[in-house]
Amino acid sequence: IQALPALDQVQLQPDAVTLIVFRPAEDSFRAIEEFYKNQPYKNRVCFLTGAAKAYDTVLERAAELSAVRTIIGEMDQEGVRESDPQYIEATEIQTKLEGRFYQACRETFTILYYPAKNGLVSVDLDPKYVANEYKGEDQVLAALKECYKYTTEIAADGNFRNRVESKLWLESAKEVAWSAIRQRAASDPSWVWHHPDALDNLKDELVKRDIWREMMGYITRGPFEKPATSVQIQVLSRDNETGQATLRIRPQNGDTVYIETRGAATVSSKKLEEYDLKTKALKLSFLCVDSKGAHATGEPLSWANSIFIKHRFYQEGTKRKCELKALPDGKIRFTTDGSGVETSGIPYAKPFDIPVDCRVILAVAEGEGVRSQAVNIPAPQGKVDPVATIDRARAAVWKRGFKRDSTGETYQFLEAAKKHGAELGGARLTIAKDARWIELNTPDDAFHAIGRFEHGADLLKEFIPEGVLSIDISSLKFDSGQQLLDMVADLKTELKEGEVRQ
Repeated sequence: IQALPALDQVQLQPDAVTLIVFRPAEDSFRAIEEFYKNQPYKNRVCFLTGAAKAYDTVLERAAELSAVRTIIGEMDQEGVRESDPQYIEATEIQTKLEGRFYQACRETFTILYYPAKNGLVSVDLDPKYVANEYKGEDQVLAALKECYKYTTEIAADGNFRNRVESKLWLESAKEVAWSAIRQRAASDPSWVWHHPDALDNLKDELVKRDIWREMMGYITRGPFEKPATSVQIQVLSRDNETGQATLRIRPQNGDTVYIETRGAATVSSKKLEEYDLKTKALKLSFLCVDSKGAHATGEPLSWANSIFIKHRFYQEGTKRKCELKALPDGKIRFTTDGSGVETSGIPYAKPFDIPVDCRVILAVAEGEGVRSQAVNIPAPQGKVDPVATIDRARAAVWKRGFKRDSTGETYQFLEAAKKHGAELGGARLTIAKDARWIELNTPDDAFHAIGRFEHGADLLKEFIPEGVLSIDISSLKFDSGQQLLDMVADLKTELKEGEVRQ
């Protein structure tokens, strides 16, 4: 609200309606109209004025009120008490004059000009009392509501959305800048007035309901085509020993998923029955279909596994060897002289001898268009000393601990030890299931043939048939150093200084 301003000092704002209380005069409307026609925000102003003759009464009452206020001010300066009869009489007169002044203002400022399609339109205000109260703002709003310039019906479920799309949207445009909507609401005099947040609240609610969509300051109105089907793929875990990935497949806008391991998935591919999937495949393709036909079928979605390279060094005679493995699959190329794998890589086929001067092994794996990260594997340095000191004909004890935690691994280890004539010392053979377990132990300095451990394993399984068998040993004994070396090669490992006693 701006009361009796100089019009050339008034600046209209695009986000708020300014009510200008304008001094009544014979040429008031001409001055108002001249100001209005030069405003860019023609829907952001209204004027409250009245008849020039009635305004003279306002000035008279204002002069009377000013005079008595001056008298009271002089009494205050002279220290006259408020209980003094003259002071009391003056304040009573002031109260009466204030009432007469406000009454004159109410009876004078009764013409409201508001913007409409063809220019400014006037409406008369009724300066009436309600319950002995006069609320000027309520009178203005009531008058604007009666002439349909102001509305409180701004809910997203009502007619307000249709008004916005028909009045503020560019004709036939589906997408429009939101700033243009707000600009048009401020400049189009035929647009209704409402709460300042109404447009933004409407936008937020309709975007939330997907009736409108917002992107980078632009609003697109519906109706929209239903989104096509798709697939969301989540990698839950990956087994670093096998390369097997566990995937969770989530159909989007559909209820049937097809899977293909060769090429793009189609409706002729295998239907996915379980959405938690374990796979070692390097590439998979998924297609989601809406069996009800409400959503169009989207494009197949491809998923690529990750390839990583594992390595192991082991001893074979007096040589060190390196074994490489691509998980879950893939062809490996490598170099041992530091040169690039891309230009000088050798295809890997089997474990290879590590050259004496090798410092690093470079390797990369690829399969079905999926490529691993290049790995730099530092090569072990120094001579393989223990082998040179082992007498191949004499008995030997290998002081190294081995631990196998599954039934399959336990039997594989026993078979390898039996193959090379080994006896086990400091062994602990255990079978367990949940809280139940049984354990067989042998002393560190007592060695027993593999047959005894096989018999012990069979015995333990009689007590807990579904239990998991594990073994933990501290040393192995061989009848000859050659048997020891053969088992070292079989296990693809390397002897360390001080491990062998003959």
